[in-house]
Amino acid sequence: MILSRQKVLSNIYHWIIRVCTLQLFLTFFSLPILIAWGLPLSLLTIFGNIIMVPFLSIFLFLSSCIFFTEFFYIPNNWLIFLCEYTTDFWMFILSWHPTYCLYGFKRPSLFIIIIMGFLFLIVYYFFIRHMIPIQRLFILLSFLIILMMVNHLWSKNLTGFFEISCNNGTVILVTDHGKTMLIDPGCIARNASAASWVEHTLAPFIIKNTGSLHIDYFIILQPRQRLFEALIKLLSTISIKTLIMPSVSQSKLAYNANYISCIDRIKHTNGTIVENIPHDIMLTEHRFCQIKKPLGYKNHRSHSWPKNIILNYYNQKIEIKPPLAKSKTQYLKTIS
Repeated sequence: MILSRQKVLSNIYHWIIRVCTLQLFLTFFSLPILIAWGLPLSLLTIFGNIIMVPFLSIFLFLSSCIFFTEFFYIPNNWLIFLCEYTTDFWMFILSWHPTYCLYGFKRPSLFIIIIMGFLFLIVYYFFIRHMIPIQRLFILLSFLIILMMVNHLWSKNLTGFFEISCNNGTVILVTDHGKTMLIDPGCIARNASAASWVEHTLAPFIIKNTGSLHIDYFIILQPRQRLFEALIKLLSTISIKTLIMPSVSQSKLAYNANYISCIDRIKHTNGTIVENIPHDIMLTEHRFCQIKKPLGYKNHRSHSWPKNIILNYYNQKIEIKPPLAKSKTQYLKTIS
């Protein structure tokens, strides 16, 4: 009985080692693609894959049964119900993932990404694959930790000013020594597919150029229902520490479900909501965003746009204007 128990434990131990080693190998193999596309690396990937295998087997079995029952005209409502229930339960599990379990990499040049991939394959083929399983696991895990540390040291000293084209306008991204500021003059909400643009364009752009999965200051000049619908998508990957916007307490937007959900998610991650924008916001000692006048206003209708803001970028001053009611023009103007 004791020998049988020890054998079971030994099998479980070796199975865990093999699974972890395989997952780390696949992580390194796919890492250049994730970095190139601006996708974050999930630190819970190994647990997700272990859980996914039985769910995927059940889903494929049910899908096959549904196909054949449809082909032979056999009633299959209960199979469809089970398949939908399995899918909903899996999506419910996926919604649990916290943003702090994601890790973003600053994208280097494409040449360096390709060299990284080839070097990993060469090192693994000639050295790592000849080691015993526990040694392979230790070496791969050490390489991943070192790579994350190097990326962190590189990202925290970055400085940059980026203009992201959006609906014939420009969304501003400023990064300075690990601090990130995003300014939306009102461009994002003008797109009917704002949520898709934020998820597939804005979030990868931020990750690729900053290596950061949080925004220290997100300044909104024109709050709109569609914008907060898009922010829900952004918050699934990137957290917002401080959301700064004009007050909407006297408008219908304050009772909008997307707005309430977005605010709750920000507060749930210890974020702060600041209404009636203060006079100036210090990003670091090197640059700051200065507000000419407080941007509080009673509503957000077309005749009540907030004031302009001035972004001091070293020796350059950039005026950021909200768009006109029926205009899609460039909102950026260099003053000096």
